[in-house]
Amino acid sequence: MRLATANRIDCRASSRTRARDTHRHFRAVAHASASSGDDESAVVRRVMDFARTDARTLNDAVDASTQADIDRLIASGRVDGGISNAVRGDGRWEVFCAPHIQRLAVPLGVRFAPLSYDIREGKIRSDVRHRGIVPDGWLSASGTVIAGREMEAEGKARPSCVIQFDKFWIGAGLTQDEPRDFPRGEEASAVDRAIDALGNAGFLDAFAKFPVLFYDEKEGLVIFQFPPLASNICARRAK
Repeated sequence: MRLATANRIDCRASSRTRARDTHRHFRAVAHASASSGDDESAVVRRVMDFARTDARTLNDAVDASTQADIDRLIASGRVDGGISNAVRGDGRWEVFCAPHIQRLAVPLGVRFAPLSYDIREGKIRSDVRHRGIVPDGWLSASGTVIAGREMEAEGKARPSCVIQFDKFWIGAGLTQDEPRDFPRGEEASAVDRAIDALGNAGFLDAFAKFPVLFYDEKEGLVIFQFPPLASNICARRAK
């Protein structure tokens, strides 16, 4: 009797487990079908909604659903107006997904946020704030951005941009929430001059070329790749 009762309980438990697994399977299939059936504009809106999520840092991984949307946009490869138009995307761009930072910074206990690019008439400036085991502060660089030659990325030829940074500097973040401007003249200390010299000496051509995987001019969304680390970086234009 006890054995028969135990068998019935095991059967009911197994049935519940199978039913739960089946439900999960069909829910996943339904989600995948819905996503694949969405038009591209709906996918862009979802990614933009994710990009505006508060309290995120670049150390946070992208959830699977958003990653699937990003992958779909990369597969599309749309670059509105071509690369010459994309590099004239004047404005302030905020990075919300940078997998190489998540892979490299988290184990070291360093947190990066925000990371922004300011583009004006072919000039570009980059500012990123760092916190964690290192002193709170900013890393900044500026230079030029131009259209480049096509590059192979994610399985096909992509348009590219070339960024040439020629000024490098740092700024303390303990007393200010904004990065400092490039120090000039008497404002530049010996440390400032040394950092600028080291930055120029260490900036290689391999770090300058970025395939553009997707660009939506109207919504202000760009996805580009950092080839040395095969990291697909997503940024949105700040309103």
